[in-house]
Amino acid sequence: MRPAIRFRNSGTMEDGVMEFQSKDYYEAARERLNQSHLLFDMPQEDAKEKLDDKRYALVVYIAGVGAEAMFRAYRLRVDTSFEGRHNLSELFIESGLDEHLREALEARRVDPAAIDARLTELQAAVDSLSSIWRNDQRYAADRALVRDFIKRRLIPRKANKGDKAALLRVQAHKVLDAAAVIIRAGEEAWK
Repeated sequence: MRPAIRFRNSGTMEDGVMEFQSKDYYEAARERLNQSHLLFDMPQEDAKEKLDDKRYALVVYIAGVGAEAMFRAYRLRVDTSFEGRHNLSELFIESGLDEHLREALEARRVDPAAIDARLTELQAAVDSLSSIWRNDQRYAADRALVRDFIKRRLIPRKANKGDKAALLRVQAHKVLDAAAVIIRAGEEAWK
């Protein structure tokens, strides 16, 4: 039987219990990345009520959740306890994704220099995403998210005078790029 994580949705018996297997997290990671790309790339004429000005905070959050899900897919293979923290750097280490990727590439007889380049790219993506994404961003209005990015010096303080959507779009693009590298690595190493 495959390892699974069980936890209560809200702590009441009426709500039931959700079970997640590593394949569930893997599929969710891929779906969240695709969904965040669709939202990011949606032409303005398809966006209702100026969604263009409101979508980038959601893109940041969804793409980050996708990367987190990929780490959880691999972590669950070695540890079935549920880790409730959302620290991407720690989840990456616990997932062993870098070693899984190395093994998969070595099995395909990829050149060692190319393997090192891919692992460096993966680590850079994890570092980039970890510096931008936080799980509590799901509660943040656009203005609060911009304030947080300024506080953490992800965007310059004087940039706050400009268009919030443009500022968030830049960060959303960085998160999408990093999440894509992480999820692609997870797909390549998946067995």
